[in-house]
Amino acid sequence: SVVAEHPALKDPIREMCTRFWFDLDATPCIYKLRGLSLNEEAASAARKVYDWFTPQFPGSIPRIAVDPDTNEVLVDMDNHCHMVDLKHFEQTTDKPTWDKLLELAAECKRRQLKILFFNSTPQGGGVALMRHATIRLMRLLGVDCRWFVAKPNPDVFVITKRKFHNVFQGVTDDEQYRLQKADKELWIEWCEQNFDNYWGEGKGVVDNADVIIMDDPQVSAIIPRIRKLNPAARILYRSHIEIRADLASVAGSMQHDLWDFLWGGFINKSDLFISHPVAGFIPPRVPHAKVALMPAATDELDGLNKKMNATDLEYYRRVFNRCAEDQGSPGISTERPYVIQIARFDPAKGIPDVIESYRLFRERLAATGMDADQHPQLVICGHGSIDDPDGTVIYDQIIEMLAQPEYLPYAKDICVARLPASDQLLCALLRSSFCALQLSHREGFEVK
Repeated sequence: SVVAEHPALKDPIREMCTRFWFDLDATPCIYKLRGLSLNEEAASAARKVYDWFTPQFPGSIPRIAVDPDTNEVLVDMDNHCHMVDLKHFEQTTDKPTWDKLLELAAECKRRQLKILFFNSTPQGGGVALMRHATIRLMRLLGVDCRWFVAKPNPDVFVITKRKFHNVFQGVTDDEQYRLQKADKELWIEWCEQNFDNYWGEGKGVVDNADVIIMDDPQVSAIIPRIRKLNPAARILYRSHIEIRADLASVAGSMQHDLWDFLWGGFINKSDLFISHPVAGFIPPRVPHAKVALMPAATDELDGLNKKMNATDLEYYRRVFNRCAEDQGSPGISTERPYVIQIARFDPAKGIPDVIESYRLFRERLAATGMDADQHPQLVICGHGSIDDPDGTVIYDQIIEMLAQPEYLPYAKDICVARLPASDQLLCALLRSSFCALQLSHREGFEVK
């Protein structure tokens, strides 16, 4: 309401909000208060904070807002949270790169392009992490860009995680994870229901789009529907997960049959296949002319990467210790350094290797005569994701592993915790560590 009455204050207020974010680690929001008096406006503000922020520990975590009519992810509480301005992004890169970004944004605006992203979940994992940052930047640039997610179905997520994701990565050769006819039918039905209910004809989503980016295979069964409804739209398939091209080339393998199903029926109808620039990530049958390479990315200004002062670091150490205590795990000491691996609890993240490496490291330290109280601790932690049913399974396996005789002497110095969706918490833990590990067998691009 202040900005509405005094437009000249708009930029100073936005600048003040960015200082809250960078200097105080507070998530600032701008919205119009309702009330006839200062007390009523204060009550309105309190209600809005309760609506927008999770009551879980730690605080300052905005709720993930999803439009119930279209399942559009309303990033930063539908743009009410204001943390950064374009000048901050400009400071993270060189002038030629920044000028090219502005040039491309101007072209998108001149052509009035409407850009859509589709994936399976608004939170948890690298895709969601990048999409929040992407939408935030595109809005500041004035580009028409929206992001949609599917309505969750736990039965489908078992299929997409264990029979898509894990099989493509080659982390399992168990025939029970070979895709069956019933799996295909359930997955296709789920994708098509989401399309018909939220994004199809008359919904004002796909039918008005110019560029559509499909993130990974979870919802790729909607690609034929998109092509039929909007033939003029350009469809880009972004392959984030590792697809073992060597295994997918072996006729009769689980990877070959899975890729044959997904490519032949759905993904081949996209205009571009965007892969990480890593040898062996591009599966067979993808025409060279359709391939583009793009590495994983991160936002230097978001909660996962921003600079933090000593007070913030100590606060988040206490937050971690509370989470660890709730899970029966030791906390981080202020008297000793620690080694950390931050990753989802996933079969491809190499967590058993981390623990075995730590055991060998401790044996070598003991051989030097160093007092055990001076040995570094080990911290293993990460976020979860609603489309990943493996998290609890792998977490339980790690706890059981620490109870084995060879690891039991070190268990009191190994902190294992599944953490709430606070990017700043991971940032603080990483910044305060003595050494960071990433022993993933597959991928391992993002900290999450």
